[in-house]
Amino acid sequence: MRGAVICVAVWVLAETLGARPLAQDISFEVASFKPLMIQSGPDPYSAPAQIRGTTVSVRGDLAGLVLAAYNLKYYQFGGGAPNWASTELYEIIGKSAINNPTLDQSRQMLRALLIERCQLKVHLETKQMPAYNLIVAGSGPKLPPPTPGSAPMRQQVGIHTHLVVPDVTSDDIASMAAGFVEIPVFNKTGLTGHYSLDFQVDRDGSIFSAIQQQLGLRLVSTHESVEVIVIDKILKPEN
Repeated sequence: MRGAVICVAVWVLAETLGARPLAQDISFEVASFKPLMIQSGPDPYSAPAQIRGTTVSVRGDLAGLVLAAYNLKYYQFGGGAPNWASTELYEIIGKSAINNPTLDQSRQMLRALLIERCQLKVHLETKQMPAYNLIVAGSGPKLPPPTPGSAPMRQQVGIHTHLVVPDVTSDDIASMAAGFVEIPVFNKTGLTGHYSLDFQVDRDGSIFSAIQQQLGLRLVSTHESVEVIVIDKILKPEN
């Protein structure tokens, strides 16, 4: 499992997500759920969806698809799944009655499909785990105003990542930082505005110094309570 985190002090919430009613009872009109004859790569929880008209398609292992369905980060996977659920890849292509469904609607349809085809049952737990707080550095934030009309850009060349986003909030920056450090990042900056982001970092460089030097923010180590999802039951899909 990628990014394994040692967790202590577990409290189980009295909620079974697999049985939770879905908003507006949205589901695919028809869907295929096919195995892919390749193994999961180094980022097993990546499952970006593509939405074109009434068609929603997504690929990933079942652990990653569950996380995508509930809009959770990979570090919020609390286990419970058999080994094959994080190594065997699947492709889902679903037809929706809604034209160009939103991401939230697509997640609802994915949840319904996983419950129907894989007999998915899950619950939430709250765990204490290592995390970072994002705060303003002593020199103050270095965040220019938003640039409306500009196009976002993500460029990956070798070990070098360059992100340009014309309109972000401090919550967005915390989420971006979590993607680099691979544990939760909580926004404690107190910044409430909108900004533009032009950020560069090398994979073998320090994300901590890059955030402080380029953005005027700091990552401070802490422990926080984080909600995770635990799989109680999941079967290989019935197509």
